[in-house]
Amino acid sequence: MAINLFLDITGPGGGRLYVLDEEGRLLRTSDFSMDENMGFSFDEPISEDIEASYASIPLEWLDFRLLELGIKDAGAAREILPFELDGLLVGPPSSYAIEAKMLAEPSMEDAEEPGAPDRVLAVYMPKQRLGSLLDGLTKEGLDPRAVTSLELASVSGKLVAGDLSGLTDGISSLEEPARVDLARAELHGTCINMRRGEFAYRGDVRKGLRTMAFTASLFITLMFVLALGFSLKAVRSGNSADMLEDRVLGIYGEIFPGQRPASARGLSYKVRSKLKELTDKSESLRSVEALDMLMALQNALPEGGGVKLLDVTMDLDAVLLKGEGKDLDTIELTRAAMESFLSDVKISETGKAVSGLTGFTISARTGEASERKSR
Repeated sequence: MAINLFLDITGPGGGRLYVLDEEGRLLRTSDFSMDENMGFSFDEPISEDIEASYASIPLEWLDFRLLELGIKDAGAAREILPFELDGLLVGPPSSYAIEAKMLAEPSMEDAEEPGAPDRVLAVYMPKQRLGSLLDGLTKEGLDPRAVTSLELASVSGKLVAGDLSGLTDGISSLEEPARVDLARAELHGTCINMRRGEFAYRGDVRKGLRTMAFTASLFITLMFVLALGFSLKAVRSGNSADMLEDRVLGIYGEIFPGQRPASARGLSYKVRSKLKELTDKSESLRSVEALDMLMALQNALPEGGGVKLLDVTMDLDAVLLKGEGKDLDTIELTRAAMESFLSDVKISETGKAVSGLTGFTISARTGEASERKSR
């Protein structure tokens, strides 16, 4: 039976673990502790078939700003919040994980005028703290689908009128039965999710890649059995050939449930068609790796500017970057930062650009290319 784990972190010392089944029914609870370095220790071992895990952090780990952006879409709000918060935070917005909580529109009695600006609750926390939390959970074999806050979920409905004082109302009386009910509701849609951008959950993508690898291996097995079957049919007949055909059709049915054909006629063509479809899907998933690479390159650029990339060329083996920087020292710092996720990073060309800055070209090899080279 697949289960869902919900870690309710109630303070710096740890919290409670809720074990819920697929229907959201509470199976049991247990305690866990957490040290100052985000190291976890569970009272009971985690050994069940885990469908997904979630983590709730205390409200005091988060900071808030109430803004009127005049937009209704949370995705658009997340894109512009770093610019809106610039100068309001201690440090650059790039050092914070930022989430947008769209608040309900005020009632007619509360609205000052028709079409009152839509209110957005900016929720943010230091990336260093969020990263330490996820690292600690990873060491325990947990990769939470979302990092939310049960306490915020319990009071978010009180923020309709835009009064942040509602954040502190009722939290002290939030007992375990209410927390379990909130955790159950969060399984179907979290109030917030701090896992955005570089911290985004990618478990579904990894599962998809593993499924495709397993399906590909079944394809190879099927093709082998097909070849063997056609060879044997040349020298055998009767019941032996029928049994072999049943076996081939059975394997096809395992790969594609509910699609077992009536006979093996034309099956080779069908397999090749499915293999081409699988290959097309695998190419689309490569864009996920390219996105990770672009995000890593963005993080490698110095804060506050000084270097900008004008052209990025990537393939399975190499990366070629062209850009401009204010001086050679800044470009060298950028090159050194790229060594954390690329290998053989070299500045292959520099010169004066038309803009007056220093133009440069950086070449590097990807991790996959380095592994193949080492073999």
